[in-house]
Amino acid sequence: SPGRVVALDVADGSRLWSRDFGGEAPRFGYSVSPLVDGDLLVIESGADDSQPGVLALDKSDGEPRWTALTGPTGYSSPIVAEIAGVRQYVFFRRVGNEVVSVAADSGELLWKHPTPALAVITTPIFHPPDRIFVASADDAFGGSMLRISRAEEGFAVEELWNERLMRNHFSTSVLVDGFLYGFDNGTFRCLDAESGERRWAKRGFGKGSLVAAGDKLFVLGDGGVLALVEATPEEYRELGRTTGLSARAWTAPSLANGRLYLRDFDEMVSYDVSAPEPMTGAAEGGQR
Repeated sequence: SPGRVVALDVADGSRLWSRDFGGEAPRFGYSVSPLVDGDLLVIESGADDSQPGVLALDKSDGEPRWTALTGPTGYSSPIVAEIAGVRQYVFFRRVGNEVVSVAADSGELLWKHPTPALAVITTPIFHPPDRIFVASADDAFGGSMLRISRAEEGFAVEELWNERLMRNHFSTSVLVDGFLYGFDNGTFRCLDAESGERRWAKRGFGKGSLVAAGDKLFVLGDGGVLALVEATPEEYRELGRTTGLSARAWTAPSLANGRLYLRDFDEMVSYDVSAPEPMTGAAEGGQR
């Protein structure tokens, strides 16, 4: 049913526990990914203003540890960040169009920052030691870098820069060596995370998505094209491409244990992208 979180045994798929949020699901369903941090499973859970907006469960049995905030859930998944020695969970919430942080040990509100953004789907990005990047599909907002610092009472939030032309519609940007790579609507862009300066732009992928692997980017166009791109601010540098999928793809690639997983509306495919085995015996006669 909509609004149910379930824990399964990885060995046989048997159900360990489940919990229903109740109430009416958001327009596009419950789209937020749960965050597992230590013994906690943290998720936006509210269906309306009468319910807790954030719920922290014991991941072993599903029992609540604490609740925080109120109001219906949105579509942006939370992250964990440790800023000024305080472990915290950061949400980009649909309620009030705010970036909000709560303490990891209690759910206490630590800080919040209002934005004009209305279409918020992507996940915040933590840029250590004290910065949070948030982006939306809103044409008037795009992406913004926030700096979080200790204040006399709690925390202070400062907006360092805003770049309207970083409108993440479907896919969260990635941060690699101080530079942000992501999709501004239908344009693939690189920004300097320090200043927000635009470094390069590349069209042709549509509303694409991406995942980082070291200093490489797997970039998936919404028409199914898959490209391997070097993560460099110098220029758009493509290393190769193939047709990864045959139908419209709005789901970001997933990478695990040397396998790249792609999904469109009709099928799911997996590619082996692990490094090739090193040649043996080359020094003893060049055998392959």
